[in-house]
This record gives sequence, C-alpha cells and structure tokens, in this order.
Amino acid sequence: MEIVGSRERNIGNIIVCCIYALGQAILGLTAWLSPSWRVMLRILYIPGIVSLIFFWTVPESVRWLLSVNKREEARNIIIKIGKTNGKQIPRDTLNKLMLMEDVDEHEADVIKTDSFLELIKCRVLLLRTLHCSFTWICSAFVYYGLTIHSVSISDNIYLSFIFAVVIEIPGYLIYYLANERIGRRIMLFLSLISSGIFCVAVGFIPTGRWLGCPKMLPLLMFGVIACAAGSLSLFFPETLNVALPDTVEEAVNIGKSSKRYKYEENSEPLKT
Repeated sequence: MEIVGSRERNIGNIIVCCIYALGQAILGLTAWLSPSWRVMLRILYIPGIVSLIFFWTVPESVRWLLSVNKREEARNIIIKIGKTNGKQIPRDTLNKLMLMEDVDEHEADVIKTDSFLELIKCRVLLLRTLHCSFTWICSAFVYYGLTIHSVSISDNIYLSFIFAVVIEIPGYLIYYLANERIGRRIMLFLSLISSGIFCVAVGFIPTGRWLGCPKMLPLLMFGVIACAAGSLSLFFPETLNVALPDTVEEAVNIGKSSKRYKYEENSEPLKT
C-alpha cells in the first residue's frame, strides 16, 4: 500500500479485501470437497509454498530503502515500476531522490531517522497507537466471531461459511463508493455502530423459539464491543487522500489543515 498514491490507496485496499474474501470462499469450498482434514491441509499448503517465490519477485520497500540510505536501489525500483506501468518518471523526481548522497559527513551525522522510542515518547502518537490497537482488536474479535458463528445459518456449515464471506464483497464495494464521498472516519464509525446494532438485534428476531442466554451472550458481546470501538473511532484524524507520513511531526499533524500545519525545515523540534 505504501507504493500506491494517496488517491488510489482506497481502491487498492478494497482489491486486497475482495481477494481475501475470495480466498476464504475457496477455503470453505476446499473443506467441503475434501474427504478429510488431512487432505484439506495438503491442498492448502500449495499456495503457501508458491508464495515463497515472492521473496525473489516482490521488490523491497522503497520507504525502507530510503530510510537506510540505499537510494540507488530505491531509484532503480521506482524506474522499474514506471516502466511496468508505461510511465516515464520525471528526471527532477529522481534527482531529488539522490540529493542526500551529496551531503558531507558532518551533515550526515545530523540527519537521523525517527526511532520507535521517539514515537512512544510522543503522547499524541502513543495514545493514537493504543487507540488503533484497541480498534483493531475489536474489529478482529467481531469479524472472526461472526464468521465462526455464521456456520449456524443453515444445516450445511460449509455453505453457510461460503455465503457469509462472499457477502463481504458487495459490502466492500459499497464501502468504497461511500468512503470516497464522506471520508474514512465517518465510514468506520457507521460500519462499526451498525454492526453492533445488528448483532444485538439478531438475538431478538423471532425464529420459532426464543434464543436462550448462552446463544445471545456472544452476539451481545460482539454488539457492545463494536459500538464501543465505533464511538471511539470519531477521535481518529481523517486520512482520506492524505499522503503517508515520513516523520514523527508529520504523523502528529496528519489529517490537519495542510496550510496551518505545513512542515517547515527550520521549525522547532517536536515537544513531547
């Protein structure tokens, strides 16, 4: 995702999510057609073995190469990406990439990258990291909980699982179209809150017999956790069409007005 531009990052994320949903559907189909779990595991090993080829075919992270001053290698990767996409990389862009090679030893000692310890020292980023971790844990808990719980939709557990994951694809497309118009923060809020409300509401839908407390408890837990994460998501900064930050100060000011919080080379160090 770091190579994709800020305006194309949304569609890139949706493509990854849709492929993930298709992979889960293939998993359900493989489990359905496999005579035993041993055969199923042998079939599922194949994509993992094939993925080892990526070690030699996927290029190194350009951002990481720049952070360790491997600018020539980063330049070659960018040129290769441009050729693959039929684009000509402007010479000025490549020249800016190589500017750091001309600094003398004294200037090189002054230039340093922001460490993880500096990120922890910054109160804003520390709270945001904890917030992101909490939201991710809640989202994963609700997502996988509902996915596992989906096998009770019908008598055929495999078909229930396949339907539950395939239905994600139109959901991702709706999210993409809405996200482009109202932003990521509001969409995250609406998706988590609606998921929580629906989880709680399912327990009160008449199905011929009332859902007992043991069956309602997981749904109530999913609903409460999703609503809690959704409410807190309003405190996230809006990052729609915003470039990824390269420094601690840019990360602190991400989502804020570019005119007011424009980074100046001679600005004072960030106070934590």
